[in-house]
Amino acid sequence: MTTGTEQIVVEFSYCSDDTCVMQLWARGHHEPRIFREACAAALLKKNGDQTPLERLPVHQVYRRCVPHRSVVADTVYADTTRPGRGAFAATVLECWIPIFYEDKRA
Repeated sequence: MTTGTEQIVVEFSYCSDDTCVMQLWARGHHEPRIFREACAAALLKKNGDQTPLERLPVHQVYRRCVPHRSVVADTVYADTTRPGRGAFAATVLECWIPIFYEDKRA
């Protein structure tokens, strides 16, 4: 599990049902606070969004890519709590967030 010294590469997975939401995740198991900080930095770099992530749940899973036919994708990720054939460790921001987030707190 990383604790902040390693570089976390945040990935963006878009929902396969074309609902304009995305899930952020990274390969490997990372400390939740550090992972949320990496996600916030990735969103700021990608869209200029300052999405509040500090209270969103983070999960440690094992993930594998499986075939799936939909409007926007040919594959999806299937998550499990146990390692298995073809699965890799991943840290996932549990909530799906809008692709275009508008901060209403101001």
